[in-house]
Amino acid sequence: MHTAATLMLRAGVDAHRVQRILRHASVTTTTGTYGHLTLDDLRDAVSRIGPEKSTPFADRSAPSASGAEARREFRACKRHLAE
Repeated sequence: MHTAATLMLRAGVDAHRVQRILRHASVTTTTGTYGHLTLDDLRDAVSRIGPEKSTPFADRSAPSASGAEARREFRACKRHLAE
């Protein structure tokens, strides 16, 4: 169910509809649990405000399998935003 909810939200399905499908009592349960950001979301956010040639993350053609690596990239994003 987690994957389906995440995919629906990322595809733009209204959070209230996903809430009803999952039978959550509150939409905040749905968005708080399944509305998390991906590394691509973070990269996009940084690229919108950073310098034109800024590359806060290493270029990867394959998805990362390491949770530690994802945390390092998230910290790099936060440092970049603080600059």
